Amino acid sequence: MIAGAVLDTSVIVAFGRGSLDVMLLIDRFDMRAQPLVVPMTAMAEALTRLTAPHEAERALFLLEFGVVVGDGLGRDNVRSVATAGLEAKTETTLGMAHTAHAARERSWKILTGDRALWTAYPDFDAVGWAD
Repeated sequence: MIAGAVLDTSVIVAFGRGSLDVMLLIDRFDMRAQPLVVPMTAMAEALTRLTAPHEAERALFLLEFGVVVGDGLGRDNVRSVATAGLEAKTETTLGMAHTAHAARERSWKILTGDRALWTAYPDFDAVGWAD
């Protein structure tokens, strides 16, 4: 199986705001049929940061790509996501904890727009979209 990546809130926000770099990155994953995971808590956090309705709609459009898999927060993973949050070395958000859990579960990298955020999780491989 081709390794994929997990998107964090910053990438979803950038996609919603129309970042050409992020759009091209998502397209590259799509063209190569490499899976991308979007934790739904990260999506929810992104939607609260996108103030224009068209930005929120664009962010939600991510879920329409065939290679994108939504990762919900439910009965089967809520404890593991909470544990991931507790393991953070600094204050974190539910979206970050969920992203960390999704990456750990799959042994995938986290795509981010701000690698400094991921210093709270030193055991994870967070890569910037421009890397």
